Amino acid sequence: MATCTLNAASTAFPLITNRTRAELYKVSDPVALYASIIDTTSGHPARSWAFTGLDRTNYLFQITEIDGSGNILSVLSEPMTVVPDQLDGLQFRTPEQIKVGTTIGLTAGASIATFDGTGGAPDYRGWEIRPCVIGGQNYLIKGVDYSYNISTGLFSLLQSGDVFADMQVYNIQFDDRINPAGGSTPTTFDLTTMLITNNTTLTTNDIGKQLIVEPSGTYLEITLPSISSVVSGRETHIDVSVAASNLCVKLVSYGTDAINFFTGNCFILPNETLTLYKFTRSAGVYEWRVKNAVGNYGKIGAFIYSDADNASTFNMIESNGSSLDTSQYARLYNDFVLNLPSTQVCNYDDWATGDNKYKFSYANSANPSYANQFLIPDRRDLFIRSTSSTGQPSDYQNDAIKAHAHEQRTFTAVGDGGNKPVGFNNTSGSLTGHGYNTANFGDTETRPKNFSSRLYILI
Repeated sequence: MATCTLNAASTAFPLITNRTRAELYKVSDPVALYASIIDTTSGHPARSWAFTGLDRTNYLFQITEIDGSGNILSVLSEPMTVVPDQLDGLQFRTPEQIKVGTTIGLTAGASIATFDGTGGAPDYRGWEIRPCVIGGQNYLIKGVDYSYNISTGLFSLLQSGDVFADMQVYNIQFDDRINPAGGSTPTTFDLTTMLITNNTTLTTNDIGKQLIVEPSGTYLEITLPSISSVVSGRETHIDVSVAASNLCVKLVSYGTDAINFFTGNCFILPNETLTLYKFTRSAGVYEWRVKNAVGNYGKIGAFIYSDADNASTFNMIESNGSSLDTSQYARLYNDFVLNLPSTQVCNYDDWATGDNKYKFSYANSANPSYANQFLIPDRRDLFIRSTSSTGQPSDYQNDAIKAHAHEQRTFTAVGDGGNKPVGFNNTSGSLTGHGYNTANFGDTETRPKNFSSRLYILI
């Protein structure tokens, strides 16, 4: 990205004993401090301030008196609108040779040539050139031997009778120029990190850091600063470290500031990361947005099969009827359970009755021992059936065999008056006997071919 340098100067402030700070604000975000330089020199003599690696845009510049915590005590210069005009870095161009009668636009006998790229001619516009005749005199003198318009590329010989000689060769060198299209990079690449282990309220200065979150418990909140005080587009990276048990980190917005991310909540679990930034939708209308979200985002509550045991999994829990805490599992409860249709969720105290154990429950038990607890389905040893118009997710069906008929036949023995025991008469070659077997056949359950796996819920 193209960057620029802003140079500013200030008078002395000999009566100020506190620190002073030169501050830059983008015109598009006039209350969000974008960059600053602090002066601790005693007496604060007149000095210059150089801000490098800036976005190329309009800024407000001011100097303030600040205390030891960076709070503004007074404004020493009124905000001034400034436009950086010096881009970082220079461009150079390799010398070229042109030949009369060969180079397009350079015609023998003429005294004028236009190097503007037309029809395949060289394009020297925007570059200051230093022409030299090879085999003749040294560099031509601008204003004496030639004139050149850097904007149009018009080159003219000035000496009376001087024309371009056929087959004459000119060597063209170019002066370095300030990069008009950028291509330079900011001067600082340091990644400022911040370790968070407990509930934390971020300041404006924390936006732009790499936040490493290692909760000391099972739930932690990070409160964001007022979005109006934050620079638009400045990225904050959040990384929640591995933990031995499931835990939840929640980003809490300031006041009515909006987080535009799925349900409006933003929960992060171990081994998950995301990048947070401010988006200016229109003048004075801001929102927090998220990118590079790596984790279960958008998949909360999904059921998956895995052969791994509980100790080897992250951010998922076996569907085994456990009672869970609404803080520790805040994302599952707030972003999934509370958004299910009411027919697919039961009351906590009703979960153990009927077929409710196959559903999620609300955290609404009348028993104080289960305060802030909700139940997850116990779907172990069950097959999953895709729902249709006759069923809803979480509906349970017991064992059943589709209605069918069994045929019964009676056979009479041949030539024995029917007195022989039930069986077969091999002497006459006839099938004889009658009756049926009343013994039970089969296993302990009705099932198709299958293999075992564990069913988990993404949290």
